[in-house]
Amino acid sequence: MRNQLGTFDWPFFAVAKLIRLDQLSCDAVTPQDIVWEKEDKVKDKIQTCDQYNAPGRYMIYCQGKLLQAVMATQLHKDSKTFVDRPLKEGREGAKVLAEFEKLFPQNVSDIKVEDVRAFVDTNFDQEGHELKE
Repeated sequence: MRNQLGTFDWPFFAVAKLIRLDQLSCDAVTPQDIVWEKEDKVKDKIQTCDQYNAPGRYMIYCQGKLLQAVMATQLHKDSKTFVDRPLKEGREGAKVLAEFEKLFPQNVSDIKVEDVRAFVDTNFDQEGHELKE
């Protein structure tokens, strides 16, 4: 099925490829029997978590030791809650990350959940806070 952009939606595209492989593997259909249209390829994908789309924050919410520590300690019940917590007003991503690295030079596996919670609560607002008036 083609979407609004004229490209194939992922599930349909994947199923079509599997059917083709299955047909070819059982010798019921030869490659010459199958007529495939030119494959659609998505170009210029937008990365939602990079320095261009999340300036000043990507190094916290997309990668790095702080994110690893939050996930490893299971600070929240799900992995989405942390990335929904905005930095507190006046905080900058690079400075918060540098402070975390300074306070926690040890391996992520050696950082206590209480310490991660205290750091996060000090530097981040609750999820959805930026949406309230």
